[in-house]
Amino acid sequence: MRFSPQTTVVSTALTAVLAAVAVLGVFTSASSVQSTQVVPLEFAHQRGAYAWPDETIQALIKDPDNTILLSQTDINERKGRGPLEWLPPSAQCQYIGRFMTLIKRYGLETDPGEMTTLAASRQRCATQFQ
Repeated sequence: MRFSPQTTVVSTALTAVLAAVAVLGVFTSASSVQSTQVVPLEFAHQRGAYAWPDETIQALIKDPDNTILLSQTDINERKGRGPLEWLPPSAQCQYIGRFMTLIKRYGLETDPGEMTTLAASRQRCATQFQ
């Protein structure tokens, strides 16, 4: 079987990423990783989604920005909590940004202090990595 140069490059890059993940110990096996929502449905429900039509709930569930890969342990630890109570072990700044975007996009109810705290966390991320 012959592989194109592009296939070799992609395969090499994928191998490097998987090796880095293994070294960092992010996941112990592929079976321990699951796709879940950035904004947990329980969180959304507590913030007004209980009154949404089914189409809007499905839009939130299927929104590509609302998808994240987490270990089963992380999913269990997070439960229905938001980013003020739980953050993923990596990519926390991105998670906060996506969470805030989704809250605004779907008009979920928030406490002004909650959004101020999230914005401050996001700002610290921006200044930390400059």
